[in-house]
Amino acid sequence: MKHSTQRILTTHVGSLPRPPDLLAMILAKEEGAPFGADLYASRVKSAVAEVVKKQIEAGIDVVADGEMGRFGFIPYVNERLAGIEPRKSTGGRSGWSGSREHLAFPEYYQWASQMPGAAQSPIAGAKRCSATSTI
Repeated sequence: MKHSTQRILTTHVGSLPRPPDLLAMILAKEEGAPFGADLYASRVKSAVAEVVKKQIEAGIDVVADGEMGRFGFIPYVNERLAGIEPRKSTGGRSGWSGSREHLAFPEYYQWASQMPGAAQSPIAGAKRCSATSTI
């Protein structure tokens, strides 16, 4: 891990914009359409290299992959973890509806809900933990 006694190091957290060709492959993968797994893996690798280079050029000290290979957090969780399943329908409403954040920034949530696979869209649906522990 990088350390500095001279200044505060910079980083970022979360997604960075994906190149259009990679985004098309990610969308195809999420929709269950053919996407070319080998080409996808290769393009994720090159997209990460590109985004890391841009971060270094911008002066970011601790770089990240920008989540290039992921569509979003919710599909990533569904792909990697067991025991997460859809909750009963919210009646076409976002799980964020009525939250203080949603009420404070309705324009953002209106825009973001139209993004494919957006966690705040009713299409993505609410999730629940169905795993049981034996501890």
